[in-house]
Parts: sequence; structure tokens; C-alpha cells
Amino acid sequence: MNWDFEDFLQKAESKVDLPIIPIRNEKKSLSKWVWMAACAVVVFGLFLVLNKNTISYQENLVKNEILKQKKEFVSENHEHENQVAVHYSDSVSGDKKDSIFVENAIAENDDLDEILSKKARMKKAIKPKFVQNIVSQDSSRYKDSYVIVNGKKIASEKEAIDITTFSLMKMGNEFKKTVASFNKNENFNEE
Repeated sequence: MNWDFEDFLQKAESKVDLPIIPIRNEKKSLSKWVWMAACAVVVFGLFLVLNKNTISYQENLVKNEILKQKKEFVSENHEHENQVAVHYSDSVSGDKKDSIFVENAIAENDDLDEILSKKARMKKAIKPKFVQNIVSQDSSRYKDSYVIVNGKKIASEKEAIDITTFSLMKMGNEFKKTVASFNKNENFNEE
């Protein structure tokens, strides 16, 4: 608008009624979809808050069920006659034979049986004897009749020395080659 002041005064003092355009003061409201989403979030939040008690109730229910089953399991397996790992030897009824138990010949020929009184022998016989596991011989133990060099068993001392010398010479040559190649690369980088 490039108006002079006088043009502006004429326009302002003229009685011509120009149409008045009102400024809209209407606030835009949120759409119905936004309100529906907000309501859904609020309902879901209330559900979670009110459902928290049922989750803890279910957790306690599961704990109680597990403890009840554990007590039943312990009571079923509490009888000493049914336990597999314990072997009671009774001198009156004789030893019970089972494939799981290992017989100990040393315990049968014990010198204390001859020395102790009958009462002491009965107490001794009632004590439980646990199953003994047989320790197998380890075949990988060191035997001085051979030497292992590079994964091979060698019985001859001369052959072992020859293989060891050859292995060390080969390793030394590879080391020299590696050092030489490193020195070449180092000299190349300096230039």
C-alpha cells in the first residue's frame, strides 16, 4: 500500500460504509476420533490399575499350589525304605540285594565285629551306608614309557629328540620369515 497521508485521510473521513469482516474467535475443538482414543486410553489404564490386585492374587495362588505339591512330594518320598541312595543292613533280616548298591567286602570282614558286644554290633549295623561310586582309572594319566610330542605318542627317546628338534627348527624359520616381512613393511612405511 503506497498511500500518501492525504489519501489516507480521505479514505478515513469518507462516510462510505465498507463491509465489516468479523474476526472469528471460534476455537477449533478436537475431532471426535481424538476424544474416542483418549477415552480408550483412560479405560485401558483403569483396567490395568484395577487388574493389579488380580495379578498378585494369581501369583499367590500359584505359589500356594507349588508349595502344596512340594509338601505332597516330600511326604510321599519321606519313607526311608523307598529311598534308593541309602542302604540299611540289618543283621536279623539279612541284607537286601539291589543292583544299585555296591557290596563292600571290607565291611563284611570287619575286626570290630569280633571285639564289640552284641548291642554295639546292632547299633553299628543300623547306621546307613551310602552307595559308593567306583572311581574309574583315567587312561590319560602320564606314563613314563612314552612322550607326547605334537600330539603323537613316541616311545623312543632318539625319535622324540629328532621330532622336537625338527619342530623347533621349523618354528624358528617361520619366526625369521615373519620378522623379515615385518622389517620390509616397516622400511616401506618410512619412505
